[in-house]
Amino acid sequence: MTSDQPPQPSYEELAALVVELKLLVSAQAAMIAALESQAVEQAERIAVLERQVAAGSWSRSPIRTRSSTTIPPRVAVAEPAWTAG
Repeated sequence: MTSDQPPQPSYEELAALVVELKLLVSAQAAMIAALESQAVEQAERIAVLERQVAAGSWSRSPIRTRSSTTIPPRVAVAEPAWTAG
C-alpha cells in the first residue's frame, strides 16, 4: 500500500455500511410502492374526468342561478351620521 491511497475499511465498517444501505433501499422501496399506488389512483381519477369531459356531462349540469329563495333580499341600511354632508 502506498501513501497516496486511502486506508482500506475494516470488515466491520463494510458490514455496517451494508446494513445501512439495506435499510435505505428498504425505505426507498416503500416510498416507490406508495408513489406507484398514488399514480394508479390518479390515473383512475384522470380517466373518470376524461370520460366526463368526452361525454359532455359538464354542459348538461343544471345552471345555478341566484333566486330569491336562496339569497335573502337586500336590506336598506341607514347611512351613518358621519357620512351625511
